[in-house]
Amino acid sequence: MKDFTFDNTNGIGSTCTTRDGQQGRCLEIGKCSRLPSNFLANPPTHCGFSGFFPIVCCPIPTDPVVGDSGSGAVPLLDIGPPNVGSTFFCGRSARKPISDLGRKKRRSPVEGPPVERVPPKDSDFPIIGGFESLRNAWPWMALLGIKEANGKYNWFCAGALINDQWILTAAHCLDNMTPEIVRLGEHDYNDDRDEAPHKDFAIERQIPYPNYTFPMAYHDLALLKLAEKVILQKYISPICLPWGPESRKNLVGRKVKITGWGDTKDFGNPRSKLQEVDVTVFETSECEVKYSKLREFRLTWANGMGEETTCAGDRNGGRDACQGDSGGPSIYQAKEIWFMNGVVSKGYGCGSRLYPGVYANVQYPPHLSWIKKVAFGNS
Repeated sequence: MKDFTFDNTNGIGSTCTTRDGQQGRCLEIGKCSRLPSNFLANPPTHCGFSGFFPIVCCPIPTDPVVGDSGSGAVPLLDIGPPNVGSTFFCGRSARKPISDLGRKKRRSPVEGPPVERVPPKDSDFPIIGGFESLRNAWPWMALLGIKEANGKYNWFCAGALINDQWILTAAHCLDNMTPEIVRLGEHDYNDDRDEAPHKDFAIERQIPYPNYTFPMAYHDLALLKLAEKVILQKYISPICLPWGPESRKNLVGRKVKITGWGDTKDFGNPRSKLQEVDVTVFETSECEVKYSKLREFRLTWANGMGEETTCAGDRNGGRDACQGDSGGPSIYQAKEIWFMNGVVSKGYGCGSRLYPGVYANVQYPPHLSWIKKVAFGNS
């Protein structure tokens, strides 16, 4: 592996020249959205250090992305409600009783290594400490997966419908496996007689957030454009996004709800029904203190956790998302309408009282502005 080269000692914001002759600007490595995925094998021009953080020559984009702070200027962000027409509706729960199933407590907390919430092939972690959702209760929930050669579906991430053609999910869901199918309207994907008529959609476009760079966890968001528009109805409809004043609502200390299918097994038994759990939102700084004790922290959050990140869990442990819930929404209710405040991203173990779950913050203005530009513009 090549070492970083100390070509200059420019400070943050100084102009520089990349190895291929492009004009650049010196930024902390975690804030450069233009580094290639193989930057460790092909290191960028080194500008110096900010404390322990490398400062690198970040190419200046010719077409700046929404929220890109590479220029050092504060961007003007459009986070007001989009023009969606008078017939558009969102955030309405469509609860339907389940006659043959009760709300059963799930498995106890599980400690483990740092995980992205994408399941290994034989993982058996569901949502932790939750219970089965009422049928069709959360009509924006989406399954992401592929159809394998044997004709069976492999569902490995979740997402949320945000309008009639776009799904919001986690960018890391696109890292290892590429989803080909989005399923909406599902409750139990192993039972077609569950009175939850579903529909599958092909994916036309996959757009990760421009500033997302693996293996770092910043801006872990992606938008998926469906190949056809969804006919919105009671049991398939979008979640509301926190436009305008909702983006400024302080949720610290409040309960939010996580929904997802987790993995497909619970102690060896098939599990394929939508689950939910309530967790408490923590101060991001509190989560940063907890996670900073982990050896992998600087690789994942090179510049620490900021406003782009939120976290939630249970102070006593036992309530959390886990592998397979990645990309699913964290939601809260205001005046009987449900809003999405986060996307399931990372965690350490599952259900640990020491390490709350980490989410991409949907209330963060650069995130909202990007979502509006891509999914509610003319894309």
